[in-house]
Amino acid sequence: IDSKNLYSTTDGIVEVASNLDPTGFGTYVRILASNGYRYYYGHMSSVNVKVGDKVKGKVVVIADYGAFIE
Repeated sequence: IDSKNLYSTTDGIVEVASNLDPTGFGTYVRILASNGYRYYYGHMSSVNVKVGDKVKGKVVVIADYGAFIE
């Protein structure tokens, strides 16, 4: 683990992998987790997955600045 990579922490499927979100997330990824919750990784410098990817413990985004998870 390093300070720039963010990893998914649960099994899930990428629903959105976007370089522009008009609602304020900027570059972001949304994952539908196997537990039914949706996880948003926002304000990233780049996206490392695509829609439909299955993830768990995979680098989903690279955060060079002010990133957060909701």
